[in-house]
Parts: sequence; structure tokens; C-alpha cells
Amino acid sequence: MERRRLYAAVLAWSQEMKHTLIALTALLVAPLAGLHAADTPAAKSRIDRHALVSRHNINWNNVAGRLPLGNGEFCFGADGSGLQTFAGNSMSHWGWHSFPLPEGWTLDRVPSTGTFQKGRNTGGDDFPASTDAIRAWMFDNPHIMNLGRLRLMRPAGRALAPNDITGLKRTLDLWTGVQTSHYQIAGQEVIVETCVHPSLDLVAVRIESPLVAKGELEAALDFAYPSLENSTWVGDFSRTSGHATIAVCRGERRSDFTRTVDTVN
Repeated sequence: MERRRLYAAVLAWSQEMKHTLIALTALLVAPLAGLHAADTPAAKSRIDRHALVSRHNINWNNVAGRLPLGNGEFCFGADGSGLQTFAGNSMSHWGWHSFPLPEGWTLDRVPSTGTFQKGRNTGGDDFPASTDAIRAWMFDNPHIMNLGRLRLMRPAGRALAPNDITGLKRTLDLWTGVQTSHYQIAGQEVIVETCVHPSLDLVAVRIESPLVAKGELEAALDFAYPSLENSTWVGDFSRTSGHATIAVCRGERRSDFTRTVDTVN
């Protein structure tokens, strides 16, 4: 009798474990089935990535407002004109500059640690006498430099004023990285498309306007001497000493510019 009861108990326990194992197997298989379903073309098409990104496109109709167009290494700051007519700088991770050393100093005398103190430093930097000039130099250098400024201008280098641009409609397409500016100058339509190459340090601009065909609107490129002064543009565009630009025309559609700034090439 006892054997029959024990056998019945073992049989009931085994049946219970069988149902438990079936349930656990179902729980384990269910996520795998879900992953398989998510990998189907129908599941993948549920997210419209273009629509998701494009719905956040930037619309900013401030003529002097700067939007960064870049690729992580190079950046072209564009204003409402599509160029840098009123604001914006061209910067890169590799574009650095140092001012010439103070008179009487050479690089071998400049401490690589940034201080003349030796041994354990138990307080603030203690610079020897007559080192104020090199101390200021070490604090200021190296510094980022503006690679160039690209503007829209009237003939003979006459500058445009912000109120010359009317009816501005500017959009930065986040999917393509292209900024498009539509506006009028003197009642004539101007369309400017601006973008930066995704991997090269290169900016591309397309300008469409009857003013260009008539010679009443031009694109001007100029360069600044590096400066630490805060202004609309980084650099001193009025200074002509300490830097030089050599232009070489290569056919009707290309010009190469070689820049020299102090000892930076």
C-alpha cells in the first residue's frame, strides 16, 4: 500500500514538473520569436528614419544668426545669407596658431611644463623676474585660428547691410546637412545652398540669382591674422602684416590659395 502511495506521489510530481518545464520553455522561446519578428522587413519599415530626423529641421530667419555646418573636424559657420556675410567663422581641429616669441626668447628656453619652477610645487607658480612676456606668451598659445571668411558683396568690394536682405526663409536640412536660404536683394531673388563634405575639410556653395549674372552680386574670400580679441569674426581682418596669401589660377574655374601666417603654413 505504501509503495502505491509513493508511486502515485512521484507520478504526480513528475507530471507537475513536466508542465513547469513546458511553461519555462514557452517563456524562453517567446523572446526569440519576438526578435525574429522584429527582424522582418515589415518590422524594419515601422521606423521612418528620414521622417524622424527631418521633422527636427531648423528654420531660422535671423539674417545674422549663425548655424554650424560641419563634419566633426571642419566647421563652416553660415549666416542667413548662406555664407558669412554678416557673421560666421571657418574653423578646424588642425587650424592652430602661435604668436611669435617675445624679443630675446628662443624655443629652447621655453619650459615644456609651462612653469620655471623645479621640484615639488607647494604653491602657485612663481615666475622669475623679467619673465612676464614669456609667461603671457605661454598662456595665449597655441590658439584656434579662422581659416577664412566667405561673403556676399556688391561690386568693387562694397559691403551688404543686413536690411538689404528681405523675405528670408532659411532651412537647415538635418538629414542632408544642407542649408538653403531664399531671399531678395533689391527685389531680385537669391537662392544659396551651403553644405560641408562629410569627410573632407571642404565647403560647397551654390548661388542662383539674376544679380550674379548681371555682376551686381559677388562672392568675396578674405583672410584674417589670428587674434584673441572677441568680435563677430575670429581674427583681425584689417591687419595686413604677419600673414600673406598667394593665389594661383588654374584655368577659368579653379584658383589655389597658399596661406602663410608667421611660421604656420
